[in-house]
Amino acid sequence: MSQPTTSINTKLIDSLAQIILSLSEEERQILTHKIQHPELSENELKHRQKILQDEINLVPCPYTH
Repeated sequence: MSQPTTSINTKLIDSLAQIILSLSEEERQILTHKIQHPELSENELKHRQKILQDEINLVPCPYTH
């Protein structure tokens, strides 16, 4: 017996929502990147993240000076 497609889709969406809500903030950011830029490879994402981190490190912290 097969179930109606709408029932299956609802269960899938509920499961996805539960999984997404259980992710850490860092994992959610990675997921957001993958959804917004599906054409980027994992290496390219890591490279972009490194560049952004390097740029952040270049900004002087007002609390250390």
